[in-house]
This record gives sequence, structure tokens and C-alpha cells, in this order.
Amino acid sequence: MTINEVKEHLCDLITSYANQLGKTQTLETLQEAYKLIEEYDRERPTAHWDINCDGYYPFCSHCGESPAKMSRYCPNCGARIVTREKG
Repeated sequence: MTINEVKEHLCDLITSYANQLGKTQTLETLQEAYKLIEEYDRERPTAHWDINCDGYYPFCSHCGESPAKMSRYCPNCGARIVTREKG
């Protein structure tokens, strides 16, 4: 799930919760939610996909687990995957 998908989902949850309480959704609540998500994403550990010695199976450099599919985040530990610089 991308950060934008998380934000959209969070907006839906806030709207649903506000409707259940009979209150309207406020801009301040959404702004605070976005701040929390962005802060979490900045504090998230970073890693890169390493390739196993057989040259085929990738694994997370942070937790060592292999993903079912490649993504921008490790599905096991949640590390944000960054491109490793060559050199």
C-alpha cells in the first residue's frame, strides 16, 4: 500500500467515524492525520532489495525476508526500500 493509498484510506475512516458521531469532518483533523503519516514515513527504516547468492531471489537488507512481490516497502518489516547507489 502506497502512502497516498494510506492517506485516502485514513480520510475514509475519519469521514466514517465523524458521520457515526453526527459531526462533520474538519480540515484540522485531516491535516493532523497527514502530519502523523508523513512523520511515520520519514522515521521508517530504509533498506534495499538484495539478491540471494543464486542471483534470483530478492530479500530485504533490513530483515532478510523475501517478498512475495516487489514493492516500495518490505511487507515483512515495513522498511522503505531505497535504491542502492552503485560505486
